[in-house]
Amino acid sequence: MNFKRILNILNPPLQIGGLEITDFELRFVGFKGGAPFSISLKLEPGIIKEGEIKNTEAFLNILSKLRLEITGGRKKKVFAVVIIPDNNVYVQSFYLPDVSGERLEEAAELNLQMISPIEYGGAYSDWQLANGGENGRLEALGVFAHKKFIDEINKFLKQADFMPAAIEFSGLSLVRLAENSGAGIDVSKPYLLLHVGGNGLSFNLVKNGNLYFNHFVSWQSVYEDKREVPFESFKKLIIEEVRRILNFYAAHWDGQLENAVLAAPGLVDDIVKVISENFAFKIQPLSLKNFTDVSAAWFPALGAAFRGLIPRSQDNFIGLRKDEIEKEFYFEKVIRFIKIWRNVVLMAFAAMILIFGAADLFLKNTLNSLSAQADGFKNRDEVKLVELEKFQNQTGEINKKIDLAVKSYGERLRWSLFLEKIRDLAGADIVIEKIFIQSPEMPVIVNGLAPAENAALDFKKRLIESGYFNNVDLPVDKIIQAAGGVNFTINFILKSL
Repeated sequence: MNFKRILNILNPPLQIGGLEITDFELRFVGFKGGAPFSISLKLEPGIIKEGEIKNTEAFLNILSKLRLEITGGRKKKVFAVVIIPDNNVYVQSFYLPDVSGERLEEAAELNLQMISPIEYGGAYSDWQLANGGENGRLEALGVFAHKKFIDEINKFLKQADFMPAAIEFSGLSLVRLAENSGAGIDVSKPYLLLHVGGNGLSFNLVKNGNLYFNHFVSWQSVYEDKREVPFESFKKLIIEEVRRILNFYAAHWDGQLENAVLAAPGLVDDIVKVISENFAFKIQPLSLKNFTDVSAAWFPALGAAFRGLIPRSQDNFIGLRKDEIEKEFYFEKVIRFIKIWRNVVLMAFAAMILIFGAADLFLKNTLNSLSAQADGFKNRDEVKLVELEKFQNQTGEINKKIDLAVKSYGERLRWSLFLEKIRDLAGADIVIEKIFIQSPEMPVIVNGLAPAENAALDFKKRLIESGYFNNVDLPVDKIIQAAGGVNFTINFILKSL
């Protein structure tokens, strides 16, 4: 028996795509049957400029239009890993002591406060390890963004019925794509991943499969509002910035960078030629193993969609506004689960009513028919009394079945009242995840999630004070820290309802 398949039927996994927001376009990539599909909408000039939303009404309208195209016009939410413009992201690398657990978290938090390029109280930040520990210290990557911008993006996404599963920048999604699906890349060696995007140039140093350093140069900062740029100027910009990256690499790590990967929607051959003629390392265009027909313009959104395939409990990548998004996403998942099972329960009750109604009508008609036959037998010869008794016995058996059906319905109602009582006692803070019932005489086992240990203990107290349960027990070793609170297991004997 495939239990995973059964669980997916009972609680279908959410389909999470990748949504990239640039100054000029919105791009969405999702998966259907293991194959990617893509939808994009152009943004009129001036709606977003330098990563800042200038025309909020127009931006909300285009987001809503994109959501309708994704859902085929249906009124439903779209879940997505969102890539914000690189202009709004600040990336810093830093070192941590080789410790673990809470001490590592505390050290990382302190370092983030110290290195933040913007006022820390007004920023969202997150970090992830870049190596496994060398020379008694760990190297980490920190990411920062203004709270005001992230909250604004999050607000518009929700108004357009998008639900962010994570918010990241293009460097992370491109590295994820290159590591998981890139063809011909020697991931055992460090390499430079250069991305030519709608907002500018993104330089990403990758080592041991992790992003170590990100450097972004916006077109606006170099060319301002020029619509056409001579190739010689573009060539000079690439040479200068690559040389700057190589100097950074030489100052931080031993040896020279030997490989580079280019992700660009155009001018690929020209850029490869420029870098090959001016630098010693080998450069190759980013190509994919499995999705060879996907254009490079869609690579960031595809990389974000790959993140959407990871179960939420296993997603440890950097994310902006991470804690708030995890809570909102978990709440949305709970609401979705409740709605699914509300419909299942209503359909089940409707089916039961139809079945019992049809059975009642059938049994009444049968009973009337048998009663009429019994009355006819009474007026016949004594020889047929045996047949009369036979039909009377059949009538008695049918009555017993009716009584059994009524009793069974009563038992269902009793357990329904029990579940309602548990839900009322749990209140809004406790999430009941599983109830295990063997028989009315055996202990009932309840698994749940509480925001804190005190909330679980208060739930135990309410069960005791209700008077409906005996031997209420909440073992301390069954209270386990988890994302969003604590998991706990409580058992009791059902007394009465």
